[in-house]
Amino acid sequence: MTRRYPIGIQTFSEIIRESYVYVDKTDLVWQMAHYATFVFLSRPRRGYHGDRSLIFSENNQRLK
Repeated sequence: MTRRYPIGIQTFSEIIRESYVYVDKTDLVWQMAHYATFVFLSRPRRGYHGDRSLIFSENNQRLK
């Protein structure tokens, strides 16, 4: 049996319906939140479009 990974799949229902691999890390997140002193969570870079983030100030002006 081939493992199918949900790359690009955005909905949990589709992951389950199409039998993609799903790993529930809820317990690990709970342990980290309750026992860790400092936690750094990073996410992989997403390329050109994901690198551009807009930050707005209170008066809705774009900050650089």
